[in-house]
Formats: sequence, C-alpha cells, structure tokens
Amino acid sequence: MKKQPDFHELDETLKSVDKESQWAEEGRNKVKQRIFHDLEKKERFFFSKKGTSLKYYLSLTAAAFLLFILLVPVLPFFDHAQESGRGDAAQRYSDEIEGGFYFNLQRIEEQGDGYAVTLFIENTNEEPFNIQDNEIFIKSFDKSRLDEVDGEWVKHPEDQYVDTFSVLIEVDVLEGSFEVVEPGENTTISFFVPKEYIDNNNFELMYQSKVIPSGNYRGNWPGVTYHVIDLHRENIALYDEGDHNSNVLVPYLLSIFIITGLLFVTWKYSNSTKRKTILSATIITLAIISHFTNIALKDDIVEIKKETNQTTLPMMDVVHVEMLSNNEALAFYEHGGGTISYFGRNMLQKNLFGWRNIGGSSYQITQRDNLHWGFSNLSYSSPNFDSLISGRLFNDEVVEVIVVVNNQEEKAKIVEYRDGERFWFYLSEVEDLSNSVPVYGVNENGDILEQYPPERDN
Repeated sequence: MKKQPDFHELDETLKSVDKESQWAEEGRNKVKQRIFHDLEKKERFFFSKKGTSLKYYLSLTAAAFLLFILLVPVLPFFDHAQESGRGDAAQRYSDEIEGGFYFNLQRIEEQGDGYAVTLFIENTNEEPFNIQDNEIFIKSFDKSRLDEVDGEWVKHPEDQYVDTFSVLIEVDVLEGSFEVVEPGENTTISFFVPKEYIDNNNFELMYQSKVIPSGNYRGNWPGVTYHVIDLHRENIALYDEGDHNSNVLVPYLLSIFIITGLLFVTWKYSNSTKRKTILSATIITLAIISHFTNIALKDDIVEIKKETNQTTLPMMDVVHVEMLSNNEALAFYEHGGGTISYFGRNMLQKNLFGWRNIGGSSYQITQRDNLHWGFSNLSYSSPNFDSLISGRLFNDEVVEVIVVVNNQEEKAKIVEYRDGERFWFYLSEVEDLSNSVPVYGVNENGDILEQYPPERDN
C-alpha cells in the first residue's frame, strides 16, 4: 500500500525550525507550500517516483523496441494489400473513357450459354488520330491460361502472338471498318461471349485499340488503350488498376514517431545528463538495428516483384527474377493482353532502404520468329554490366541460344516459366551488344533453327 506524506509531522518540524531560526509566519507558510507542491508533482508523474532506476528505463525502452521490431514487418501489409489488389475486380474499372472515343452498347441479349452483344464505336478525335488494331478479348486475372480455349466464338489470328492469359473473340462487322476507325467515322460490331467468363470476377471482357496519328504528327498521343466492357452494368470504361505504388513512408513515419516519443520521455523526465545520454544512444542504436534487421529478413524475390509491380504498366506479370548478386537483380515481366502484349526487363539494386528499380525497357511481341531480340543499355544504371539482350523463345526444338561476341561463341541463359513458356537472355559486363551481335537458336544436333539478324533473301 502506498505510503502517504505525514503532513502533521512536517508541520511540527517546520515549527521547530521556526522557533530556532525565528522565521516569520509568512516565510514558514511559503516553505510549506513549496514542499507540498513538490510532493504533489512527484505523485503526478510516475517517471519521477523514488526508486526508479536506470534498469527500469532500459527495460521500458527494450520492451518498446521489441514491439517495434515485431511490428515493422507487418507494416508492409499496406503494400501487400495493394499488390494483391493489382487486378482485383474492384480495381479494374474506372468511371471514365479515353478521350476521342464514344461507345454505345446497343444490344446485350442472352443466347444459350452466353451473351450476344452489339457495340457501336465512334472516333470523335480530330485529325490526325486513327483508332486501329482494334480487338475484343477476354483477359484472365487469376493466372488461368486461355491459350487453349476453343469454340466458334474464338478468333485464331495467323502469325500473331496472343497473350497466354487472353482469348480473342471473333467479331462480325455490321457497319463501317473495325480494322481502322478514322476521325469522325464509326463502326458497329457484334460478337458472342460465354457466360462463364462474364459471371466470374477473375475474368474481364476487354476492348483494346491503338490511337495512332497519321502523317508527320510530332505531339503526344495515347497509344494503346484498354477499356473494360461490363455487360452487367451495361457500361464501358477505361481499365484501371488503381494506385499500386507501395506506401513506403508509412513504416518510416511510424518509426520516427515512436523514436521521437521515446526520446522526448527520456529527456523530459530524466534528471541525470548521463542517463539521458545512455538512454538516447540505446534508443537510436536499437532503431538502426531494427531497420537493418527488417530489411535483411524480407524475402528478396518478393520485394523485387513488389518494386517491379510499381511500374505503371497495365496487366503486368513478373515472370522471373534473376539474382545477379546480393544487391543487384533483373526482373523479367510481361504486360498487356490480346495480340498487343509486351516483354520487358528491369534492373534493380538494393540500398539501405531496400530494393529500388533503376531502369528497364520492353517491346511488343509481334511474331513467332527471330528470337524476339531486344536490347537494354545498362551502362548508365549498373556499375557491373554494360548491356543486356533477351527475347521470347517459341520454337520448342531450340535447346540452346548462342551469342557471338567478338567472334567468340557465348551461351545465353534459357529460362522456363509458367508451364513450358521460355525466354533467353545474355548479359555483357564490358561489351556493347547494341550493334546487333549475331544470335542463333540451335537444336540438339547443333542445327541453326532461328537466328538474329534474320537472313535476307538474295
């Protein structure tokens, strides 16, 4: 039980002092009030209680930072929630359409196991923008492969690559031209789509096109546009993944708040300068240790994919991460859908704050030959590598890719991903590979099946 101050005993002591020193009554009362004030203040703040030792403060600080170390790895939940939300149904749909387009869903009619749809599209752009490379397709967002889906409603384009997670829809043109819609012109199309894809949130019905200027236009233009066709809402709007940039400030702001609070408590309620110094140094040291512990405990592959997914490219899928060192990596990815799909790569480096994207490039996959050669200049972003060449590999008989550098044959690395899909890449530390170095795809007998640059007919 807490011992209360004996005010009577204090008063008698002061009277005795008063008699010996012959203080005035007023002076004695002032001393009493000052002592009572100090006692009340001491009761008010538990930090100043008698018996509070350095060990107590160290224990309090250690407990706070143990909680901090446990909490910080959970803070990227905000990133994880965003990352897992990339492509979620609630985030694939905006309230706008691309400028220069006008749509009208003229008919949505149930027919057997699907819907018959009639769509009116108008190009309201002023000169010189054409809407071309139009296509309707279904896109899978749960990694369900659609490349083997077949039926009368499916379109199979010749000599064109179709994204693994897309299936093109056969379109009947009722009016105008669907291939190219010129400014001020319009087209009306009809198509059929099965209910199983419309009634499942893991799929979206998409309209894809390119807005391309004609002539020698020098300004900016939208390029590839993606619209979601929502048959249940009878609406069409721009595809939108929402903001998928990770909020890296959240854990750091919370860390600063905790550290500042502990330092404030230490300096305000500790009377010893030595104790203040020791506690402050302890807090800062623990903060630094907890930061680097958190960075070290994170899975590099997960963090690299998360960082790559911050790139504002639609329908991105990181297909492979190649660790070049403890602090450097390459991330290979695909993005887009239908026949307008891209293959790309990013270089990433790890610093005191984790993995950071320092640059990359991508190119459209247009045909199934010539090894899909693509070049990336790494000399401006990496201290260890000069350049990278890579590409998709579709010929199943190719078992080895050979790159000829300074008349020396070098083997490129072949990577298999998903279920049988492949790509190749070759990294150069010092040689510039931009001058179209010869690349050959050979079979198990050593015969050349693919090559870049391609042979020219005489």
